[in-house]
Amino acid sequence: MDRWVGKVAVVTGASSGIGAATAKALVRAGMIVVGLARRVERIEALRNELPANVPGQLHAIRCDVMREEDILAAYAQIERQFGGVDVQINSAGIAHHTVRILQQNNTQPLRDIVHTDLLGLTLCSREAYLSMQKRSVDGHIVHLNSITGHSIPPLNTLNIYPAVKHGVTALTETMRQELRFAGSKVKVTSISPGLTRTPINPNSDTYTGPILEPEDIADAILYALGTPPRVQIHELTIKPNIQNDSTMERWRGKVAIVTGASSGIGAATVKALASAGMITFGLARRVERVEALKDELPEDARERLHALRCDVTKEEDILAAFREVEQRCGGVDVLINNAGVARSSVGVLDAKNTQELRDVIDTNLVGLALCSREAYQSMKKRSVDGHIVHINSILGHKVIPMNTLNVYPATKYGVTALTETMRHELRMAGTKIKVTSISPGLVRTEIIGNSGVLNDMPILEPEDIANGILYVLGTPPRVQSAPSFVSYQKARHTAMDRWRGKVAIVTGASSGIGAVTVKALANAGMITFGLARRVERVDELRKDLPAEAADRLHSVRCDVTKEEDILAAFQLVEEKCGGVDVLINNAGQLKRAVSVLDAGNTQVIRDVIDTNVVGLALCSREAFQSMKRRSVDGHIVHINSILGHTVATTGKLNVYPASKFAVTALTETMRHELRLAGTKIKVTSISPGLVRTEMPPSTVFAEEPCLEPEDIADAVLYVLGTPPRVQIHELTIKPHSKMDRWTGRVAVVTGASSGIGAAIVKSLANAGMIVIGLARRVERVEELRQQLSEQAAQRMHAIRCDVTREEEIVAAFDQIEQQYGGVDVLINNAGIARGGINLFTPGNADPLRQVLDTNVMGVVLCSREAFQSMKRRSVDGHIVQVNSVVGHTVPAFASFNIYPASKFAVTALTESMRHELRIEGTRIKVTSISPGLVRTETVPSELKTGQTPILEPEDIADAVLYVLGTPPRVQVHELTIRPVGEMM
Repeated sequence: MDRWVGKVAVVTGASSGIGAATAKALVRAGMIVVGLARRVERIEALRNELPANVPGQLHAIRCDVMREEDILAAYAQIERQFGGVDVQINSAGIAHHTVRILQQNNTQPLRDIVHTDLLGLTLCSREAYLSMQKRSVDGHIVHLNSITGHSIPPLNTLNIYPAVKHGVTALTETMRQELRFAGSKVKVTSISPGLTRTPINPNSDTYTGPILEPEDIADAILYALGTPPRVQIHELTIKPNIQNDSTMERWRGKVAIVTGASSGIGAATVKALASAGMITFGLARRVERVEALKDELPEDARERLHALRCDVTKEEDILAAFREVEQRCGGVDVLINNAGVARSSVGVLDAKNTQELRDVIDTNLVGLALCSREAYQSMKKRSVDGHIVHINSILGHKVIPMNTLNVYPATKYGVTALTETMRHELRMAGTKIKVTSISPGLVRTEIIGNSGVLNDMPILEPEDIANGILYVLGTPPRVQSAPSFVSYQKARHTAMDRWRGKVAIVTGASSGIGAVTVKALANAGMITFGLARRVERVDELRKDLPAEAADRLHSVRCDVTKEEDILAAFQLVEEKCGGVDVLINNAGQLKRAVSVLDAGNTQVIRDVIDTNVVGLALCSREAFQSMKRRSVDGHIVHINSILGHTVATTGKLNVYPASKFAVTALTETMRHELRLAGTKIKVTSISPGLVRTEMPPSTVFAEEPCLEPEDIADAVLYVLGTPPRVQIHELTIKPHSKMDRWTGRVAVVTGASSGIGAAIVKSLANAGMIVIGLARRVERVEELRQQLSEQAAQRMHAIRCDVTREEEIVAAFDQIEQQYGGVDVLINNAGIARGGINLFTPGNADPLRQVLDTNVMGVVLCSREAFQSMKRRSVDGHIVQVNSVVGHTVPAFASFNIYPASKFAVTALTESMRHELRIEGTRIKVTSISPGLVRTETVPSELKTGQTPILEPEDIADAVLYVLGTPPRVQVHELTIRPVGEMM
């Protein structure tokens, strides 16, 4: 923190809670701190809590961050008195827990939350940045985010709060991109705490469960500020654990094991831990290199460093190493899972890549799980509140568009899921053992080689990661840190019959997606109201419709940034037609020419947020009230964006991604509110990539593949046409290139003997495809013919294949090539779960390997063989992964073991394959379909017969038909399906 002594820090929301704790911590660290708050007298009172000889200074300025004039005045005063801002801590935030998104008369509290937590943060960041830029200061902007900015708990007391916090998550990334494009070295960090004892959390003063203290968050801020200039902490997530105590002192004389200790991060970590007083065992295959590290340590620390030969791909080596540590020192207190390999020269879809793929999975995922198991058993046996740290990667959260990563991101996605699964298991076991994932960006290690490219790229040093490990270990115990688809198309229109004569409202209906959607709904028989500011353009759309459909299309003038317009529009619909049954929230603004950090951009930011977030929330509220009043099981559809899930690396998107991240969160929050209200109203987010509309500049369309508005309208019809039990939660659509139709083409379906696989082979055979079902129980696939028409039965074939055995996969695809010419569509459906076994259960290696060999290696090997067949014949095929909702978020159950990790790996594999296929110049598509609970053999009978919401296998088969039936330019990247009312 020495570099910040005498520098100026601004802390918003400084009168209480985290803001107050942060202001005091920064003053103690020697900074000149300016606390902004509405209640300045409370900041003044904080001085009495500081020692008289404190090195810094504390000043207070009255400021309500909902008022731009207050913000501008405050920063002008700071510039006059102190010269400008060096550090900005955005702590101000409100929640209004008693307000629901869908309740009446909630506009003002919702606006207050958005304007405080999102707009206020943006404006303060802008003013701080302009101050830094003016003085050429390499400052630091820290956003106090929340874990609800990343994942939404199934509660109905959160309203729009998670949405704005998702917006903060996206803003952090958008600002980072803008700063990078501007050539600035200003850092921006998001710190996301769990439950903290602050006024924003009602009853936190009397809460006796795991909870963070404001000082824990202040410590995290000091850590982020104290990192070297080359290090940017992008996201720091802190969760409460149980108990109280702090710093590395508690670990002095305790035992740490570090895997992969011979070089890079592992070597830096063993040195740091030994220097901090821990008895440190470095596990490596090259033990002589660990021994050599002693020469780099002070004499007393050398005696604390020990080397053990261990290859973490071999269970016998792991067991022997932990046994030796137990014999010599009693057991392990801290485990650092650092061992990892990449094999960057081999693609996922390359021929003969099996051994390389197994090496990466066995090292990065299986080895990590087994070492964690042994460490836990040692801690549990001795009642030790230990700590397990996984060295993950940013690639465990986002797959970058390169073709040299192969299965590495998939394993790191798996580590992300394993961390969460372990945390649930540890909590349910009643232990106080912590588990932490540290996800660095590019680090100078052997794993990335000695490429000269690194000279031009920002890069971390291994010591930076070691420092991060010391930080997390040092936290107090309470802190956790088409023609072929004629039958399907008919089925869809039949499904839309339930909406015939019902009322739909579409916002932003004058052009683009909105215009096409109103026409599609009117054609489908719905009474459709198009809301727009330019109603004359909606009226003109009638000319494109048959007379009967034209009579069903009506226009209503409405600006969704004005609540009075929204209320008047819904009232008009109610008076004319009784109410609304379907709402399509399509209205949106981009304002591409203005950056987040540009001066004088307030109105632009307000326009985007008020249209994309507040307007959407208010329209949803009014639609819900109408449905509820009439006991209608309606459907609310949000037209989101892929930018609501990942922020593109361009400097001109401003607050648009933040608003769309907020829509993603709002979808989930509304789903919880609707479930807890006991309704069967559905809510769906549709997230398209680039669409040919008025919003992007026309020059973009000549340069990039893009979707047509009709593609999104088709998706709307699909989600509306699903059975009442099915809720499409998230449907992501990206543009793709031209491909042939599927009639008479060959589809391979793995795991075809029952459940989803059986439903898919029947659907594909009925749709005119030659279908080969792979299964161990081929007789059950053969029996499925009896459920098909004679013609379809002739198109269905069975081949015995266990996808955990490479020789059987290769033989099956060879037979398919010889008999049918090759494969055009692959449905990777085979999967197992192995319930009843925990990650920390002794002797669990074989079942864990079986899950990974089936769910990950089987997917990779079948995809590889399918790709090789498609490539050899220049076929624009399609690979579909039957994933799971637990491939995106880990539920708080202890019975899943490595299953979520395997499905997180599938999520990453889908993305890795998409990049490899694009870079190869192919037109092969790859799609992940992620269902919630489905009635299959793997589901316990009590869940299938009780009141638990559940999907049918045919629902997933319908989704497969939908993604295969999209136009050649469309790639459905991710399709998430949940049963209506599902809690998970």
